[in-house]
Amino acid sequence: MTTQASPLFRFAWLAPFRDPIVHLQVFVSTNPNNYSKWKNARYDQLVTQIAQMESGAARENKIIEAQEILLNEECVLVPLYHYVQLQAVRPEIQGFHANPFGLVQWRELKR
Repeated sequence: MTTQASPLFRFAWLAPFRDPIVHLQVFVSTNPNNYSKWKNARYDQLVTQIAQMESGAARENKIIEAQEILLNEECVLVPLYHYVQLQAVRPEIQGFHANPFGLVQWRELKR
């Protein structure tokens, strides 16, 4: 009996820190969260290199190269939706700021 991967499914992935490596690693062939079962040796190699590199132009170029494979050359995923958070804040509240992860430092709020 053979099993086939689903041709299309919804997938969401959130990162605990702000670095694209978290999202790129999901599609490495050996990653248990790679539900697509997609494999590409060049992509795997790039992501391994990116994970070991310091921030900078060289790392950014490799990230772009990996994204090119994932999104354009092989079109493994199509980003359709990005999470959005809306907050209603009364005009008299001062100091409201949500960081890129949507976290608010409630102690900083003043009335």
